[in-house]
Amino acid sequence: MMKKLTGSTLCRVGLASALTVALAATAVGPATAVPNVQPTSVVAMAESNASDSDAETRVAWLAIVTAVIAAGGAADYMGQQAAVKMYHAGLRSAEYQQIKWPMRVAVANLLTPVFGGIFMVAFENKFNSL
Repeated sequence: MMKKLTGSTLCRVGLASALTVALAATAVGPATAVPNVQPTSVVAMAESNASDSDAETRVAWLAIVTAVIAAGGAADYMGQQAAVKMYHAGLRSAEYQQIKWPMRVAVANLLTPVFGGIFMVAFENKFNSL
């Protein structure tokens, strides 16, 4: 039978989940804060667009890509650690096969399909290697 996880383990998993969600949420938002100022004419709009540089765009994309890679790495690490904890708590392959699909759906709903998929691939790879 599977043992209960301790409170500290649940706190660590919860904290790691919260950090992953926070990183994923910041990667989706705008890369830089732009004041809500609208040009008054077409000429002003053309001039404001002409002043934007490619360097600013590159920096914004770099921050977004770095945040997504970091969030993916966090989801991967969380999946590996969850597999180790579940294995040591007493979950075995036969029991896991019974709860595999409900667990996949729950993780995909909690961490989004992309990061949930990364989490589950890491979880299953590590769990099956133990």
